[in-house]
Amino acid sequence: MTLILEGKAIDPKNPANFPLDKFPWLEAVQKFCTFWFSDEPFWQTNTSGSTSSPKTIFLSRKLLGFSAQNSLNWFGFDPKTVGFALIIPASSAGGFMLLARAFMAGMDVLLLPPSAQIPPPDAFPTEKKWFVPMLPNQFNAFVRNENATACSRLFSGILLGGGPLENQAAEAMKMLDCPVYHSYGMTETASHIALRKLFPA
Repeated sequence: MTLILEGKAIDPKNPANFPLDKFPWLEAVQKFCTFWFSDEPFWQTNTSGSTSSPKTIFLSRKLLGFSAQNSLNWFGFDPKTVGFALIIPASSAGGFMLLARAFMAGMDVLLLPPSAQIPPPDAFPTEKKWFVPMLPNQFNAFVRNENATACSRLFSGILLGGGPLENQAAEAMKMLDCPVYHSYGMTETASHIALRKLFPA
């Protein structure tokens, strides 16, 4: 299992070596790596505030592992041919749970800046297919991009979470060359508790 940043490997067990000066958005990744490879029993995080005011909560290591394993069982990833691409903030449940799944399954993680704009196809190494979680605003921007179809050929799938999709985006996904899944969950449940396949139907 390797973290990949601009073509270079980063050891998740040595988070002190993360180049935070150049990539400040890596701090959230560093924090979760530090927790995961420690003996701390609880992960401290914040709720999204979608149903009430944001608050600090503590998720047990057991809950994180249970959620991660359920997701891995459902998708049946092969670490030899599929890796994860992290383009959402690692501070969110979708972000840090992607890391938890990767650590448990021994899957590589491609680290990319969290942004509304999905990187171009050449940002994704071709030796594997990449499973890519996206927020609705990212997906809405992605399907409007001229590179969307080419990018999707490098993906093993797209996982959407964090809210509903625009009707236009739901129609536009038909031009993609990878499956698209929609999830439902909360920070309190350590990511999704329900999944459905949107495309192909």
